Amino acid sequence: MEIRSNGSKWAGEPPDTLDILLERLTKHTLDPTFEEYGNFIHEEDDDAFLAQCPEYRGTWHAFGNFFDYSHVFNIRGTRDELAQLRTAIRANQATDRYAAAKVAIEARKEERRAYEAAQREKWERR
Repeated sequence: MEIRSNGSKWAGEPPDTLDILLERLTKHTLDPTFEEYGNFIHEEDDDAFLAQCPEYRGTWHAFGNFFDYSHVFNIRGTRDELAQLRTAIRANQATDRYAAAKVAIEARKEERRAYEAAQREKWERR
């Protein structure tokens, strides 16, 4: 398993262990934005990527951050190595807290779209 980053660390500090991430997943809510980028954990199967990095063929990639706590993670490993992490991620996504975070993010996106529309209208009137 390759832990590229895990936790909010200063440059040069070692990443947290997988056990710390598993504990965070029981206490904090994942940021649903990462559903758009592989849904937190996925098998590396992109041919263009694997052509450049063939050593990752057959590996899984977990990455993301939390909605209510800063703890970025970027971990690669085999399906078996990341099985416990995958289970913990899916359990986090099944919580009411996660559903509420999705609603909050969509509300922010709608606010942003309304703001951008108002700005476009303002410029068009000039």
